[in-house]
Amino acid sequence: MLSLKNSLPLVLFIPVLLTACNTSSSLAQQQVASENSLPEFDDFFKQLHVKTEPSYGLQIKKAIDAQLGDPRQYKGKSCTVRLSLKRNGMVENATVEKGDADFCKILLTAINQASIPAAPDEQSWQQFSNMVVDFIPYK
Repeated sequence: MLSLKNSLPLVLFIPVLLTACNTSSSLAQQQVASENSLPEFDDFFKQLHVKTEPSYGLQIKKAIDAQLGDPRQYKGKSCTVRLSLKRNGMVENATVEKGDADFCKILLTAINQASIPAAPDEQSWQQFSNMVVDFIPYK
């Protein structure tokens, strides 16, 4: 499993969680709160763009997972890999930094055989072109 730091789902989940926990609020209280909302908070959410397609990091993970097969066979194993990708999704370099030797060997083969799609834009490619990834199937 890829350990990618993407906070968008968490940022979108927190307001839902807070709303669900606040069962005593009335519609009038909610209208007053929205009228008194902080401009910085509103500006932050105006800048968010929710994508309907999976994030590029998730696309990379799915491509590698497809080559690994059943992750249950690797339970309890882990491998940390430094991964460099070209703009078109081709693996430029994949090197093991640490982990279970047998699992890491299988993982490197899966990475090199994976059909990783091209990055959808320059920003995504910059974010994922050179990364260190912890693969931990079924912690």
